[in-house]
Amino acid sequence: MGSLSSPERHSHHEHSGAGLTEAARDVLIAAGEQWTQMRADVFAQLAGHERPASAYDIAEGVSALRGKRVAANSVYRILDLFVRTNLARRVESANAYVANSHPGCRHDCIFLICDRCGKVVHIDDDALTGALIGAARAAFFPAITLTSSVGLASTALSQLFTHGAAQWNVAPSASVPLLGGTTGANLAYAKAQRDYALAAYELAVQTAFRDVANALARRGTIADQRAAQDKQMLAYRRAWELADGQRRAGTGTYLAALVAQRSYYSAQQTRITAQLADLSNRFTLYAAVGADPSL
Repeated sequence: MGSLSSPERHSHHEHSGAGLTEAARDVLIAAGEQWTQMRADVFAQLAGHERPASAYDIAEGVSALRGKRVAANSVYRILDLFVRTNLARRVESANAYVANSHPGCRHDCIFLICDRCGKVVHIDDDALTGALIGAARAAFFPAITLTSSVGLASTALSQLFTHGAAQWNVAPSASVPLLGGTTGANLAYAKAQRDYALAAYELAVQTAFRDVANALARRGTIADQRAAQDKQMLAYRRAWELADGQRRAGTGTYLAALVAQRSYYSAQQTRITAQLADLSNRFTLYAAVGADPSL
């Protein structure tokens, strides 16, 4: 049987405390979700548990923190969002959750949970994860064992070491796993976990490319829009000055001057909105691309 090929090793940073909360917030915002106070409280309670915590445990902690009852269903929805965005991991066997110490890195993780104290140990080894999938696949192959024994046997002690007292025995055995059952389910579960991590990684990459493309497309038109609105504001300002001059000279009405002034103020508001859109676009590009002096 061929040897299992180990996946390429990678490195990432393990977060804790305030750094973990900040990393989780950045990942959630990058996924297009909002970091609300409720979600921040749920993550703080989850990260504060040394053992896998259920939604009811977290709901009790959040209720005590906020001074009012928080429904477990609301916490369940937030925890499911955390699992989808790689902020948390779900322990299927215990229907509980643990915080992910590296939310910005998507790959298979192994969590060892003590049956006595319930503490969690995180093992981050891609080679070990691949080996587990290989072990689940290898369970489908037959197992063959061969037991043998060699010795001396005689009905009388005086004849034990004489010729013909030697005896040997060979007992082969073979076991073939049944198709389906727990063997197939274990392999399917291991493959599903790997496929889920791969799909989540591909989604994150596609989302990042989409955000960068949209921000760059908007960047190409926002400058022209701001220039046009600056010219429009100056034109409305000139119209208001003319209307006010006519009013002072007695050739224009006060109402015409007020209408021109209102149009000028409206143009100023539109110009400020364009400036806000320009700054927002810069922030979006900075978050998607990173530090760049050209931004």
